[in-house]
Amino acid sequence: MFVRCFHIVTEIMQGDGTIAGCFSVLGGYLIHLSYGYLYSLTNMVPYIMGYLITFIDPHICVQTSVWFSAVTFAVYGIFMPLGGFLSRKIGYRPVLALSCLFLRLIKTTQIDCKISGGVLLSYFTIQKTYVGVILTYSFLFGTGVGLGFSVTLAVAATWFPEHRGLVVGLVVSGYGMGSLVFSPIQTFLINPNNVPVNNVTRQFDDPEILNRLPHVFLVIGVILSVTQIIGLILLRSKPKWNCEDDKIEILDDSGSSDCEIMDDEVKFSNCSNAVDITPSRLFRHIDFYLLWLIELCNSIPLTLLTSSYKLFGQSFISDDKYLTIIVTMTAVFNASGRILWGTIVDQFSYKIPFCIISLMWAILLLTFPYISLTDGLTAKILYCIWGIGGFLFLSSVSTVAPAAIGSMFGCTNMAINYGIIACARMRRFLWFLQESCIKGTCTIRLGNDISAFQYSSDMRQEMVIVEDSYSRTA
Repeated sequence: MFVRCFHIVTEIMQGDGTIAGCFSVLGGYLIHLSYGYLYSLTNMVPYIMGYLITFIDPHICVQTSVWFSAVTFAVYGIFMPLGGFLSRKIGYRPVLALSCLFLRLIKTTQIDCKISGGVLLSYFTIQKTYVGVILTYSFLFGTGVGLGFSVTLAVAATWFPEHRGLVVGLVVSGYGMGSLVFSPIQTFLINPNNVPVNNVTRQFDDPEILNRLPHVFLVIGVILSVTQIIGLILLRSKPKWNCEDDKIEILDDSGSSDCEIMDDEVKFSNCSNAVDITPSRLFRHIDFYLLWLIELCNSIPLTLLTSSYKLFGQSFISDDKYLTIIVTMTAVFNASGRILWGTIVDQFSYKIPFCIISLMWAILLLTFPYISLTDGLTAKILYCIWGIGGFLFLSSVSTVAPAAIGSMFGCTNMAINYGIIACARMRRFLWFLQESCIKGTCTIRLGNDISAFQYSSDMRQEMVIVEDSYSRTA
């Protein structure tokens, strides 16, 4: 059945370049939608921490929740260049299949099985140990996202080179929509009656709620698998026309190619003289180091928002359904913002948006912690406004950077080049580890929520300075 559907879609996509490109972008969108489950982490963390503290280890500190996001993004950054490198050597489909074989849990042919498999394995690990949950829910998940993230973007972006920013924005909008799709499902399955947190500990400790958590991993794992299968069927690389020989070269699933003579009226042929910088030459360009620093500065607030946003709100707002609704709303702005920033990059430049976004995000992060000093309806309204603003500007991280890399270094090696720059996220993980070792504990202690978010704001302000110098180098 799967093979038959794949061949039918392939025949349709070979007929017209525009239709094929749209199908491929849709496929990339669905794959990134499954990646976007990462952003529902902020909704799941309160339930996970409540389960671990209640049933596994009462001595676990709530601050350790930051490790879920830190490990995920660190591993994601490490494996991203590997995914791009392998796709160049053996083709993107074998890379997807290789990930499935590595996990050996779900019999599909895509990289994203690591994601769904990691989620499925969490059904077992959460009932045993905190470290096990980090391994399956964060490490395996981050590995799957890292291997496929830039590869999916690179494949989809080849179809519409003149609208690269928009295509990247459309695909990664699926990444931002993950929380919109999965957060309501999580809350509906775990806490359908909107039972509040414990007034003293500000954590979930109701056994009826917490006992539902392990089974949610199984349901989400199946949903992710179905989404990824459909996405893989639709995603397809664009045929490459050799301008000198008037040949069109189509990479097959094994990475090899078949060439056939085509006439000059091939509608979706595309040749350009754009510069394509190889990974080995990447380190000779000052722009690479500036982008790497920008990615590094991005990583700190990115980790805190994705891991602690709902947990922070839970400390002064007891309405779990309201918090879930706000998390869902932020996903809408996270997704639509990616399309917005992609369009702006196409129309103007990636430098000015970078500076504006960083400055506004720094202001939001600096003032966000003080919302906890309010209460009642005021606290809810301010929490909503600041959350939407934070995730709207967060959406630029995965849109402007890939578009900038494609413009400066070319599309041919975009997957590898973006992966190398994304390795800056590993530095964030080392920073968290250093903080833990200095404190002599396994938790991240920055004094309190206010100092944590203010530190993030300081990092964003440093990034504004870096980006200002970056704009002047061109």
